[in-house]
Amino acid sequence: MVLQRENPLFQAQQTWPLHQFGSDRHDFIKRPPYQRKTVWERKKQKSLMESFICGLYVPPVVLRSITHETIQKYEVIDGQQRITAIQDYLNDEYSLPNSQQIREIDNRQDRGFAGNSFAELSDDDQAAIEQDCNLTVDILQGISNPTSTEHQQLATQVFWRLQQGESLNTLEENHSKITSPVRNYIVERADDISFDYDEYKSLDHNDDRHPFFSLVNYGNNRLKHLGLLARFLLIEIADGPAYVTGTRVTRLFDCEKGTLNPNEDQTAFRSRREVQRTDEMLDTLHDIFKDTEMMTDDDQVVYFDNEYYIITLYTLIRELQFGNYRFNSGNFREIREFARDFYRRMQNEPVGDDAILRFKSKSQQSADPVAARHWIMMNELWKTEPDIVELDSQRLFTHAQRVAIFLRDDRVCQQCLEEELEALDPDEDESKAKNRARVAWSNWDADHIVMHAEGGDTTIENGQVRCPEHNRSDNVIRSELTD
Repeated sequence: MVLQRENPLFQAQQTWPLHQFGSDRHDFIKRPPYQRKTVWERKKQKSLMESFICGLYVPPVVLRSITHETIQKYEVIDGQQRITAIQDYLNDEYSLPNSQQIREIDNRQDRGFAGNSFAELSDDDQAAIEQDCNLTVDILQGISNPTSTEHQQLATQVFWRLQQGESLNTLEENHSKITSPVRNYIVERADDISFDYDEYKSLDHNDDRHPFFSLVNYGNNRLKHLGLLARFLLIEIADGPAYVTGTRVTRLFDCEKGTLNPNEDQTAFRSRREVQRTDEMLDTLHDIFKDTEMMTDDDQVVYFDNEYYIITLYTLIRELQFGNYRFNSGNFREIREFARDFYRRMQNEPVGDDAILRFKSKSQQSADPVAARHWIMMNELWKTEPDIVELDSQRLFTHAQRVAIFLRDDRVCQQCLEEELEALDPDEDESKAKNRARVAWSNWDADHIVMHAEGGDTTIENGQVRCPEHNRSDNVIRSELTD
């Protein structure tokens, strides 16, 4: 029985001389929406050209035949970097390696390949490169409609399967998920390139990219800016410090976080509260740091060179932005100065600076280290006595005191600890009781050890971490005593 296939895909194989990949071709779409950017180093490009000259095997490239209005185009599904390497050499952007193998060919055939750029070759040697060196091309047909979702998904599936043996990082894998509303939002706001679907061509710029990412002091060659924005969005979904590991980023792109829907249209997705807050935070971050005095020659913020540091600044500033504080543009300067000074402390590591040592030891991206960094940085900010007013009048302890108590007590509710120690089995370690007595990062109270009604001071020394349950029960007792 013949195997029946439901998709329209079929393949035609051709052999093209290298001149057919010339840099002046306008019918190549080297970077379709699901593709990563070129990341090959020059050494690898040179090795490819050496393979052509020496007659070594080069894997075929895979093209998708595209019919766009009256124009025939070829979308590069696999082989973008091989084609780019060929075009770069023909465009005199690098020279051939001066290897022993090429020198032996030069000696045997009276050639002049070794160490020379294309322009430096003789006419005969140029013709040998362009016409005698060939590359096999697999052309996929039957999925040529650029506006068809089914055809686009089939092309993406082919790309994904061809990349299984390649060194795509997690972000590059997620970048190929072109039907995900999360992916499309993140690419639109953070990538430095884009794709024009109307003209069906790749663009070397992105007019929708948020200007905040121009301040980031590391490149986007492996889509790191997309990863940063994904982590911002995870924080907004959690409404505070959260797991921002690579695994959680992948789940985010797959719309497996919160109430995300993989079939949601882009307009509905952009109207979500967490997405709008992410956009608002990008605006705030840009407004705060665009005027910093610590800029590189490329107008990037010097201390935006570290992802976990940027993420912690994000969690700090979002708490001020969305929490119960009077926080506005009048506070931007002191936030810039704090961020600068904190970064300098990280660079210099002054003797006895325990806060910085603890901060740097929590560089992981799971929930506890992200939250620990947040509280350490928040504590250091309040020590500077910023002109930021806390608006919640019901809290007896100031925010600075609460954070200091939280860090000192290692988020352990003492009453919970007493109960857990009493219930501990004889063969269990006391550390298990301590772990069970820890309060959640986002749900805890600070309370007096000696009751305020009995003359206890509202000081760090007289404060303790309490879980909400014990704090409420104690408050009921205290209200009865004072009635």
